[in-house]
Amino acid sequence: MAKYGLSPVSGTLTANKCKTAIDALFVALSPDYLVLLGAGDVIPFFEVPNPSVASDGDDDDFVPTDNPYASSRKFVKNKRSSYLIPDRVVGRIPDLPGDHPDVGWLLDYLKFAESWKLQNSDFFADDLIVCCDEWKAAGADCVSHLSRKSNRLMISPPVKTTAGPLKTRYKARVQMIKCHGAPIDSKFYGQKGEDYPDALHSALLKGKTAEGSVVGAMCCYGAATFDPEDPAAVTAGDLPIPSTYLRQGAYGFYGSTTLAWVGFEEMQCADWIVAGALRLVLSGASLGRGLLDSKQNFVKWIEQQGRTPDIAEEKTLLQFLLLGDPSIHLVPSVQTAGPVLAVMGAAHVPAAARLGSSEERRLRRTYAHGTSERLTKDLPERKVVSRKKALPKTLLSDIKKHVPDGKWFKFGKPLIHKIDRPFQQPELRTAAMRVVTAAGARATPPIARKETFEYYWIARKKMKNSPIINACMVKIETDKQGTVLRTRVLVSS
Repeated sequence: MAKYGLSPVSGTLTANKCKTAIDALFVALSPDYLVLLGAGDVIPFFEVPNPSVASDGDDDDFVPTDNPYASSRKFVKNKRSSYLIPDRVVGRIPDLPGDHPDVGWLLDYLKFAESWKLQNSDFFADDLIVCCDEWKAAGADCVSHLSRKSNRLMISPPVKTTAGPLKTRYKARVQMIKCHGAPIDSKFYGQKGEDYPDALHSALLKGKTAEGSVVGAMCCYGAATFDPEDPAAVTAGDLPIPSTYLRQGAYGFYGSTTLAWVGFEEMQCADWIVAGALRLVLSGASLGRGLLDSKQNFVKWIEQQGRTPDIAEEKTLLQFLLLGDPSIHLVPSVQTAGPVLAVMGAAHVPAAARLGSSEERRLRRTYAHGTSERLTKDLPERKVVSRKKALPKTLLSDIKKHVPDGKWFKFGKPLIHKIDRPFQQPELRTAAMRVVTAAGARATPPIARKETFEYYWIARKKMKNSPIINACMVKIETDKQGTVLRTRVLVSS
């Protein structure tokens, strides 16, 4: 730090102190990528309030997140606009939390990260894509989003760790896992009714990961690395799944730090973030930019639906992170090197053509910052309220019919949020522009306010002899008069 005239982190280690140092380095260096080296006990995660917390459903009080490091804004814990929508390209290369003298696996990953090479798209033709039977409709949408053939989707059950079809694809370089995960657990689980078979187990992945792989998991706690010797570990001594992948040559792993929300009938929340990031890196984005752009694209897609992020979507933006080197590219950028690659092959394409010039990366940083600023400005004010105007009982009962295993979820009183958002009415904006043009001066278009109400029912299903947290969320959004605008149902993964 002295080399750049900056103060080092000193005293008790905190996430705020680390961010202050990192922000100062960004001013001095203007880097393209930021790597956080170490688990949360080396570079602490920020712990921010969980937007969808509910004691009888989603009981994560806080969300461990790297979003504030990925934001150029000053961090304010109770001001979500300071960290919700990132604008920097960030990845974390984790060691194992706790006192582990053996750092061999970390050195193994650094070796792979140092020696990566661009490949043709054919290099990533093979895949491992597995989804719970309960969510196969949404899983099929995820496969389509990746432009993969529908028959590549494996369903669990019948597929499980001991099944042949899964074992033959362990070396696939594109992997997407839409299954259940649990805290301090080295397994991911499928589901069909009350059956939750093992779908993936870190112990069975040993020696079976191909160098250059990229993995995305929608699973709860999928990227929550932990100490294998933790007394609370579900399977004592087993490495976390992402640590196993990274030690064996995977370039990157996208996953969640906490309970995650997914779709079962169509893509929702975590599905969009993970499938979106994989799609981007397979088109030439770096691993870090894949996640950044996927998060920003997700918010833009929500805007296109005429709404703003709800509490499940806000949690999703916070909890997903990249484990791995954010500067790694899998394939040449389609925009800059497609024709050259077709003629010469990836190995012979000059680095500047393959990755884009420093000027192009600078422009991308500027665009990402501007996009984050705009999307943040449009975030609504969210306030918990008690509303006397009740929803029709028939409406709620009709919606609950779509809840998976609805008879097992016991929904209590709803959580009600009043949403007040800025809204530029097109007709007012057009009129303002006429006035500006006539006056020959600049003016700010008038901003209207739009008020809606969001009703959330969040419940948890009691599990027998299983570490899985099975939760469900029912959401109904209305206008001030009580007219229903939209509804949806989510489940935890």
